[in-house]
Amino acid sequence: MVGLDARGGAAAEPVGREDLPVTSDRSAGVIGAMFVSAGVAHFVRPAFFEAIIPAWVPNAPLVNKVAGAAEMVLGAAMIPRSTRPAAARGLLVLLVAVFPANVDMAIHDVDVRPDEHGELQRVEDAGTGPRNWIRLPFQFLIMRWVSSHMRRLPTVQPKTAAPRVAQ
Repeated sequence: MVGLDARGGAAAEPVGREDLPVTSDRSAGVIGAMFVSAGVAHFVRPAFFEAIIPAWVPNAPLVNKVAGAAEMVLGAAMIPRSTRPAAARGLLVLLVAVFPANVDMAIHDVDVRPDEHGELQRVEDAGTGPRNWIRLPFQFLIMRWVSSHMRRLPTVQPKTAAPRVAQ
């Protein structure tokens, strides 16, 4: 539906269901940048990410690469409106999938520290205090933020000049 703006011209309005929340492109861009950056970090600092993968997860190097690639692809897909809902669903699945590893870090008080040769190692009972536990609620906030982009945005019709009415 197209309404009239203050000058009598057609104003751009969402077409379709007006009750759909329209989340901002800026918000999606921040989410996208955050996940692309995190995905790149999986390849730049693989030893760190492999060290935080729980021992019960097989093939930590492969899991790290798959997770990093998924973060980059899905993060980039948050930018275009056409791929945003699918990307948000994919990121939500990824966040749910890695949540047990975050719980594992909290339960086992995990930190990543260099050993005597400078190699990063997983250290359990590391005395990190509440840091790993505090991270857990933030994971839910990120999930909520990402899920706010799961609905397809209504299309917007461009502004057009209204026909002049003879007076």
